[in-house]
Amino acid sequence: MTLVNPLDLQTVIQPRTLAEALAHLERRDVTVYPVAGGTTLLAGTAPGVEAILDLSQLGLRYVRREGQALHIGATSTLHDLAEDATLREVADGLLSIAARTVAPSVQRHQQTVGGALAAGHPNDDVLVALLALDAQVVCYFPERRDTPDIFPADEFLARVRGRTPYLITEIRILLPEGRLRGSLQRVSRTPRSASIVSVAVTAAEGGPVRVAAGGVAEVPVRLSEVERFLQGKTREEVSLVEVEQRAREQVSPADDWQASGEYRRHMVGVLVRRALAAVLEG
Repeated sequence: MTLVNPLDLQTVIQPRTLAEALAHLERRDVTVYPVAGGTTLLAGTAPGVEAILDLSQLGLRYVRREGQALHIGATSTLHDLAEDATLREVADGLLSIAARTVAPSVQRHQQTVGGALAAGHPNDDVLVALLALDAQVVCYFPERRDTPDIFPADEFLARVRGRTPYLITEIRILLPEGRLRGSLQRVSRTPRSASIVSVAVTAAEGGPVRVAAGGVAEVPVRLSEVERFLQGKTREEVSLVEVEQRAREQVSPADDWQASGEYRRHMVGVLVRRALAAVLEG
């Protein structure tokens, strides 16, 4: 999250094309910060952000399916994700459900999926769902403005997110031919509170099982060791007890004001077991 001192903010730039937006990001005469919904811009103490790049006019607000590929524009709001008819059918509505858990209704009309990726909040259920869906993030960098870079969502969060400047333009999800099941399990202080720990699991018929968790590291993560353990196993061969244990062994969360690291570690195992059971049992 970037905290902007409003006394430094002097200009709002509203580009009409991607090339124009990237050109502004490359400027040296002014510090430019790209925004879509703007919900991470809070009055604070970080000086130096002199101009805001408003991305709302770039035509990046859409959800469409082309064959087996889902394309989600970066300025699509969480409300768009929650209500889109196509997304409500994919993986048992996993991404739509996640969008409804992370923010109240008013904020969902402002917060965008691209902004969620750029912020990389460790407890963001939307990011957890995107990881479990094996999503890809399409980015443009000013120095290569004619050619996008495409990163797996987990790689983007771990390696690319902190780099500047760049623009996220789209999220892509390749869907399997068969039915894709999905489950989001979470624990929070109240049903309307942000997740303390959350887990998303997806499984395709005859395909891989993907497992992601939030609230256990600096950003949401894929539980790759659990995925490898499940690879090639039939439903009858899966031991939920062993899966639960392996999930706990893969994470080392820190203590914070919401929960101890030990509590988070315990709960990630519980939630992986619940999510996997829900997916396998259909």
